[in-house]
Amino acid sequence: MKNILRTTSYTLGGLGAAVAIIPFIPSVFTQISAAIQQQQAVTEAQLKKAAIERQEELKQFTFEARKKTLDAASRIGEHIEYSNVTIENFTDNVSSPPKLDMSAFKPNDRIQVYDRNGVCIGRIRNQRFEWKHHYLNTCLTIEKQQEQEN
Repeated sequence: MKNILRTTSYTLGGLGAAVAIIPFIPSVFTQISAAIQQQQAVTEAQLKKAAIERQEELKQFTFEARKKTLDAASRIGEHIEYSNVTIENFTDNVSSPPKLDMSAFKPNDRIQVYDRNGVCIGRIRNQRFEWKHHYLNTCLTIEKQQEQEN
């Protein structure tokens, strides 16, 4: 008899405790889901930060590569200082270079050439136009100057 009373009292006590805990169960799940969402947001922010850092490292690497190219060009006697000319009736395209009158330029002039949108399209050296689609590294010199200004 004592065993039956003890078992019944434990059972009823357990049921009472379960009934008392039921209102708190949804709030626990809500708190758990909020914590999971917060952790996901932190993880996404860390991933975005890492992606931005990789992009900045890549930009830094390209700037260093350009600097090395320009330094090498400077060492072999190519001067980096260029004048600027804008061609108002030309927009850069791959199919045809602009038509320029080279007699307007002196033999020792070094000129960076832009189209009407301000995009570098090449340079003039020794009364010869070097179009960026035919000659490599023709527009690096002005980007170096802009980098120094910033």
